[in-house]
Amino acid sequence: MLNKAISQYPNNTFEPEVVTAMGRAFDLAMPEILASADPKAQSEAVAKRIVEIARLGERDPHMLCAYGLARSALDSGTTRSRPIARSDARID
Repeated sequence: MLNKAISQYPNNTFEPEVVTAMGRAFDLAMPEILASADPKAQSEAVAKRIVEIARLGERDPHMLCAYGLARSALDSGTTRSRPIARSDARID
């Protein structure tokens, strides 16, 4: 899903570390995506938002995840049960 979102911007080449950060952000978002009413649509929206904010220069996976989830919730008219905290989304 993330690769599809990235490919929508063919003139933008992302550095490998940016692609890694976007992948981590998408992985962090996955539990909420799977719990949504429409996981397929939600995953597409979140992936698109992650790529959009990465294009603007954000590199922190936690921030990319939070933006992707918050923005897709606003677009779909739903709200999250609670904000994501950095401690909730550890990548080791």
